[in-house]
Amino acid sequence: MSERQLFLIILLCTCSALAVWLLAMVALYFFQRRQKQPPQAAPPRRITRLKPRPAAAGTPKTIAIFEGKRPGPHSPPTILAATAARKTVPVITVEEGPHAGQTFVLHQLPARIGRSSNCIIRLDGDALVSRQHAEFYWQDDRLCVRDLNSRHGTEVGGTAVTDVSLTGGEPVRVGDSVLVVTWRAKEA
Repeated sequence: MSERQLFLIILLCTCSALAVWLLAMVALYFFQRRQKQPPQAAPPRRITRLKPRPAAAGTPKTIAIFEGKRPGPHSPPTILAATAARKTVPVITVEEGPHAGQTFVLHQLPARIGRSSNCIIRLDGDALVSRQHAEFYWQDDRLCVRDLNSRHGTEVGGTAVTDVSLTGGEPVRVGDSVLVVTWRAKEA
């Protein structure tokens, strides 16, 4: 090996080591610069909770849902013919949870349960209820409830369910709320 070749090899190794050192210094500079920047605070979230008006003494809290009410953009198709032919309507009463004592008369099905404003049975005070948690619907002349892939699930009679038919009186748990289904004669 000649002196010239040896010199080129040493020069090449020195340049490579210098380039690696330079890259390491640049990376260290940018890493330290990022560490010194103050963390940016997230903009404050504005949360508005709507509370229902207090009912007069001695009057039960009842919310009547009429046909054609609340047709939101994500509402499921309604089955008005099957609902109109019935002589009774399901009544959902909240037995336990933040909305205890509230009653929902279901004149229109399917009826969604959740925290969303599109839900007919709106349980926005229950933090464990999903935005679209479950729904009541008719199938083969029976009232059914199905879970809509909610985070905390739906239970009927203490058993986790995805889709089940109801006879009435069974406790349906969604989040911290327990709902009970009863029947009322349809008003003329």
